[in-house]
Amino acid sequence: MNFPRIRQADSHVRLPGLADLSLSTKLILLVVVPLSLTLAVTLPLTVAGLNRLASETSTSQLEGELRIIEEQFEQLEEQLERPADEFTKNPALHHAVRNGDEAELASLLLSARIVMDVQHLEVLDISGARLGHEHQVGTEFNESLAEEVTTVGLYGVETSTMISVPQGWFLVAVRPLKDALGVFSSVAVGIIVDINMLEKLNFGRADPLVVLFNESGEVSSAS
Repeated sequence: MNFPRIRQADSHVRLPGLADLSLSTKLILLVVVPLSLTLAVTLPLTVAGLNRLASETSTSQLEGELRIIEEQFEQLEEQLERPADEFTKNPALHHAVRNGDEAELASLLLSARIVMDVQHLEVLDISGARLGHEHQVGTEFNESLAEEVTTVGLYGVETSTMISVPQGWFLVAVRPLKDALGVFSSVAVGIIVDINMLEKLNFGRADPLVVLFNESGEVSSAS
Protein backbone atom coordinates (compact mmCIF):
# COMPACT_ATOMS: atom_id res chain seq x y z
CA MET A 1 0.00 0.00 0.00
CA ASN A 2 1.33 3.45 -0.86
CA PHE A 3 0.89 5.94 1.94
CA PRO A 4 0.53 9.68 1.34
CA ARG A 5 3.55 11.91 1.76
CA ILE A 6 3.73 15.62 2.35
CA ARG A 7 5.37 17.36 -0.58
CA GLN A 8 7.18 20.67 -0.45
CA ALA A 9 5.48 23.53 -2.25
CA ASP A 10 7.30 25.29 -5.11
CA SER A 11 7.64 29.06 -4.88
CA HIS A 12 10.07 31.82 -5.83
CA VAL A 13 10.79 35.02 -3.92
CA ARG A 14 13.27 37.66 -5.11
CA LEU A 15 15.33 39.19 -2.29
CA PRO A 16 17.52 42.31 -2.44
CA GLY A 17 21.24 41.62 -2.61
CA LEU A 18 20.69 37.98 -3.56
CA ALA A 19 23.60 38.06 -5.98
CA ASP A 20 25.97 38.79 -3.09
CA LEU A 21 24.96 35.69 -1.13
CA SER A 22 27.09 32.56 -0.96
CA LEU A 23 25.93 29.51 -2.87
CA SER A 24 25.00 27.73 0.36
CA THR A 25 22.84 30.66 1.46
CA LYS A 26 21.12 30.76 -1.93
CA LEU A 27 20.32 27.07 -1.55
CA ILE A 28 18.92 27.74 1.92
CA LEU A 29 16.73 30.52 0.52
CA LEU A 30 15.23 28.02 -1.87
CA VAL A 31 14.18 26.01 1.18
CA VAL A 32 12.99 28.70 3.56
CA VAL A 33 10.78 30.80 1.27
CA PRO A 34 7.92 31.61 0.81
CA LEU A 35 7.42 33.25 4.16
CA SER A 36 4.20 31.43 4.97
CA LEU A 37 5.59 27.91 4.63
CA THR A 38 4.32 25.65 7.35
CA LEU A 39 6.05 22.65 8.75
CA ALA A 40 3.46 20.51 7.00
CA VAL A 41 5.12 21.27 3.64
CA THR A 42 8.76 21.57 4.70
CA LEU A 43 9.14 18.46 6.77
CA PRO A 44 9.87 15.16 5.03
CA LEU A 45 7.16 13.38 6.96
CA THR A 46 5.21 10.22 6.28
CA VAL A 47 2.69 8.39 8.39
CA ALA A 48 2.73 4.65 7.98
CA GLY A 49 0.34 2.23 9.62
CA LEU A 50 1.75 -0.85 11.29
CA ASN A 51 0.77 -4.25 9.92
CA ARG A 52 -2.44 -4.45 11.91
CA LEU A 53 -3.54 -0.92 11.02
CA ALA A 54 -2.68 -1.39 7.35
CA SER A 55 -4.74 -4.56 7.16
CA GLU A 56 -7.73 -3.42 9.21
CA THR A 57 -8.27 0.16 8.13
CA SER A 58 -9.02 1.81 4.83
CA THR A 59 -6.94 4.30 2.92
CA SER A 60 -9.36 7.07 3.93
CA GLN A 61 -8.70 6.34 7.60
CA LEU A 62 -4.96 6.52 7.02
CA GLU A 63 -5.44 9.84 5.25
CA GLY A 64 -7.39 11.00 8.27
CA GLU A 65 -4.46 10.07 10.50
CA LEU A 66 -2.15 12.01 8.20
CA ARG A 67 -4.31 15.12 8.53
CA ILE A 68 -4.22 14.81 12.31
CA ILE A 69 -0.41 14.62 12.36
CA GLU A 70 -0.16 17.52 9.90
CA GLU A 71 -2.30 19.62 12.23
CA GLN A 72 -0.11 18.65 15.17
CA PHE A 73 3.01 19.81 13.34
CA GLU A 74 1.34 23.05 12.28
CA GLN A 75 0.45 23.73 15.91
CA LEU A 76 4.05 22.99 16.90
CA GLU A 77 5.28 25.58 14.42
CA GLU A 78 2.79 28.14 15.72
CA GLN A 79 3.93 27.42 19.29
CA LEU A 80 7.49 28.24 18.23
CA GLU A 81 6.72 31.30 16.12
CA ARG A 82 4.55 33.13 18.67
CA PRO A 83 7.26 33.41 21.36
CA ALA A 84 9.88 34.07 18.68
CA ASP A 85 7.85 37.05 17.48
CA GLU A 86 7.45 38.34 21.03
CA PHE A 87 11.16 37.91 21.80
CA THR A 88 12.21 39.99 18.80
CA LYS A 89 10.03 42.85 20.08
CA ASN A 90 11.81 42.90 23.46
CA PRO A 91 13.30 46.41 23.99
CA ALA A 92 16.09 44.95 26.13
CA LEU A 93 17.12 42.69 23.23
CA HIS A 94 17.18 45.65 20.83
CA HIS A 95 19.25 47.68 23.28
CA ALA A 96 21.78 44.88 23.88
CA VAL A 97 22.22 44.24 20.15
CA ARG A 98 22.47 47.93 19.23
CA ASN A 99 25.13 48.47 21.89
CA GLY A 100 26.99 45.21 21.33
CA ASP A 101 26.47 44.29 24.99
CA GLU A 102 27.41 40.61 24.86
CA ALA A 103 27.02 40.05 28.62
CA GLU A 104 23.48 41.42 28.65
CA LEU A 105 22.65 39.51 25.47
CA ALA A 106 23.94 36.24 26.94
CA SER A 107 21.70 36.74 29.98
CA LEU A 108 18.68 37.51 27.79
CA LEU A 109 19.23 34.45 25.61
CA LEU A 110 19.63 32.09 28.56
CA SER A 111 16.47 33.41 30.19
CA ALA A 112 14.54 33.28 26.90
CA ARG A 113 15.60 29.71 26.16
CA ILE A 114 14.31 28.54 29.53
CA VAL A 115 11.07 30.53 29.38
CA MET A 116 10.28 29.54 25.78
CA ASP A 117 11.40 25.92 26.37
CA VAL A 118 13.51 25.84 23.21
CA GLN A 119 16.91 24.29 22.51
CA HIS A 120 18.54 26.93 20.33
CA LEU A 121 18.82 30.72 20.18
CA GLU A 122 21.18 32.73 18.00
CA VAL A 123 21.65 36.43 17.24
CA LEU A 124 23.66 37.89 14.34
CA ASP A 125 24.62 41.51 13.76
CA ILE A 126 23.97 43.27 10.45
CA SER A 127 27.30 42.05 9.04
CA GLY A 128 26.38 38.42 9.76
CA ALA A 129 28.75 38.01 12.72
CA ARG A 130 27.43 36.10 15.72
CA LEU A 131 26.64 38.34 18.68
CA GLY A 132 25.09 35.74 20.94
CA HIS A 133 24.31 32.05 21.05
CA GLU A 134 22.49 29.83 23.54
CA HIS A 135 22.19 26.12 22.82
CA GLN A 136 21.00 23.30 25.07
CA VAL A 137 23.74 20.88 26.01
CA GLY A 138 23.28 17.42 24.48
CA THR A 139 21.59 18.54 21.27
CA GLU A 140 23.94 18.36 18.28
CA PHE A 141 23.64 20.54 15.19
CA ASN A 142 25.63 22.01 12.31
CA GLU A 143 26.71 25.46 13.52
CA SER A 144 27.76 26.78 10.11
CA LEU A 145 24.45 25.72 8.55
CA ALA A 146 22.53 27.25 11.45
CA GLU A 147 24.33 30.56 10.91
CA GLU A 148 23.56 30.44 7.19
CA VAL A 149 19.88 30.00 8.03
CA THR A 150 19.93 32.87 10.52
CA THR A 151 21.57 35.13 7.91
CA VAL A 152 18.34 35.05 5.91
CA GLY A 153 16.75 37.32 8.52
CA LEU A 154 19.20 40.09 7.62
CA TYR A 155 17.30 40.45 4.34
CA GLY A 156 14.05 41.11 6.18
CA VAL A 157 12.81 37.55 5.75
CA GLU A 158 10.57 35.98 8.39
CA THR A 159 10.40 32.23 7.94
CA SER A 160 10.52 28.77 9.49
CA THR A 161 12.61 25.92 8.17
CA MET A 162 14.18 22.61 9.17
CA ILE A 163 17.82 21.69 9.85
CA SER A 164 18.79 18.02 9.85
CA VAL A 165 20.51 16.89 13.06
CA PRO A 166 21.55 13.43 14.37
CA GLN A 167 18.51 13.26 16.70
CA GLY A 168 16.01 14.15 13.97
CA TRP A 169 15.40 17.73 12.86
CA PHE A 170 15.59 21.24 14.25
CA LEU A 171 12.56 23.40 13.56
CA VAL A 172 13.95 26.94 13.35
CA ALA A 173 12.06 30.25 13.23
CA VAL A 174 14.11 33.13 11.79
CA ARG A 175 13.13 36.71 12.53
CA PRO A 176 14.80 40.03 11.61
CA LEU A 177 15.34 42.66 14.29
CA LYS A 178 14.31 46.03 12.92
CA ASP A 179 13.37 49.52 13.98
CA ALA A 180 12.60 52.82 12.24
CA LEU A 181 16.03 52.72 10.58
CA GLY A 182 15.51 49.24 9.17
CA VAL A 183 16.89 45.76 9.82
CA PHE A 184 19.92 45.69 12.13
CA SER A 185 20.08 42.06 13.30
CA SER A 186 18.65 38.57 12.86
CA VAL A 187 17.42 36.09 15.46
CA ALA A 188 16.88 32.34 15.17
CA VAL A 189 14.86 30.26 17.65
CA GLY A 190 14.85 26.47 17.36
CA ILE A 191 13.36 23.35 18.91
CA ILE A 192 14.40 19.74 18.40
CA VAL A 193 11.95 17.37 16.72
CA ASP A 194 13.17 13.98 17.95
CA ILE A 195 11.61 10.70 19.04
CA ASN A 196 10.27 12.25 22.26
CA MET A 197 8.60 15.07 20.36
CA LEU A 198 7.15 12.62 17.83
CA GLU A 199 5.63 10.52 20.60
CA LYS A 200 4.03 13.64 22.05
CA LEU A 201 2.67 14.76 18.67
CA ASN A 202 1.35 11.25 18.04
CA PHE A 203 -0.48 11.22 21.43
CA GLY A 204 1.82 8.47 22.71
CA ARG A 205 0.45 5.94 20.24
CA ALA A 206 2.53 3.16 18.69
CA ASP A 207 0.01 2.66 15.90
CA PRO A 208 0.03 4.45 13.51
CA LEU A 209 3.79 4.97 13.37
CA VAL A 210 5.15 8.46 12.62
CA VAL A 211 8.55 8.44 10.92
CA LEU A 212 11.03 11.25 10.22
CA PHE A 213 13.53 10.83 7.40
CA ASN A 214 16.87 12.61 7.13
CA GLU A 215 18.24 14.27 4.00
CA SER A 216 19.56 10.92 2.75
CA GLY A 217 16.14 9.30 2.96
CA GLU A 218 17.08 7.25 6.02
CA VAL A 219 14.91 7.02 9.13
CA SER A 220 16.22 9.48 11.71
CA SER A 221 13.54 8.98 14.38
CA ALA A 222 10.15 7.36 14.83
CA SER A 223 7.37 7.53 17.41
